Parts: sequence; C-alpha cells; structure tokens
Amino acid sequence: MDAQDVIVIGGGNAGLCAALAAAERKARVLLLERAPTEARG
Repeated sequence: MDAQDVIVIGGGNAGLCAALAAAERKARVLLLERAPTEARG
C-alpha cells in the first residue's frame, strides 16, 4: 500500500486518535489546531 497524506483538523481526543491511527499506518499527518496550548487534546 502506498503512503497517504492525511490532514486532521482539530486536536481534541478524536482528532488526536485519528492522527495517531493514520501515523501508525505510515501516513504523513498534518494536525491543525488553533486552541491555546493549555486547552489542547
């Protein structure tokens, strides 16, 4: 299977799980988050 590019918008619990699952499958992941550091994930 060829590598995929994945963009995840939002770094909440679901977004972080999606990013991690994609990375575990060797995808290149871009996670976009605009919340303040203390409010992330």
